[in-house]
Amino acid sequence: MYANTASRKSADNKNIAALMEYDSAQSVRDHPDVKIADLAQLAPKHGKLALVRQFIYSQHEAVAYIEEQTVIVMIVLSARTAEDYESALPAFRKLVDSYFFMTSEIHIE
Repeated sequence: MYANTASRKSADNKNIAALMEYDSAQSVRDHPDVKIADLAQLAPKHGKLALVRQFIYSQHEAVAYIEEQTVIVMIVLSARTAEDYESALPAFRKLVDSYFFMTSEIHIE
């Protein structure tokens, strides 16, 4: 599992729907046999809704997308086998549930 962000300044990332469409198109391009499905939305304790999409190809992935003011946060579960994926899903849900965005106002001095 890992987290990543996408700046909302890009047209491909202007909102969750655009980024999810972009990611799906990239997955189909890179893995023509990919199976894509939307999973149940998750609601982290701190109020933001997480939209979750599953990508199954040679890997098994779930991506939780959470929209913030300047970025879209992606929390990703990636596994090599269906068994590993299924066994890691509860931990993935707990990780998404613990999500808390601290700030987009970073100042380095």
